[in-house]
Amino acid sequence: MGSKQSRFANALKADEHLQPVAAPVQKAGNGRRLITEGTSLVAANLPVQYNRRITMLAAEEGVTKKDLMQEAFNLLFAARGRK
Repeated sequence: MGSKQSRFANALKADEHLQPVAAPVQKAGNGRRLITEGTSLVAANLPVQYNRRITMLAAEEGVTKKDLMQEAFNLLFAARGRK
């Protein structure tokens, strides 16, 4: 058992000189940079009509689906007394 630990410790010591590699910037499908820092993906499987309705609303109002969902969550939290 001692030899396994020492081999592992030696392997770690041998890698101390290595530097972390920066991940490449992610790109959205449209070539724009994804802004994901400080955000979290919130997803749910909902009826197809929800997607159709929110897509139509977004197009009619000239906003994104994300904007509409943020507004909906804000209204939900306010209705429940949360910030």
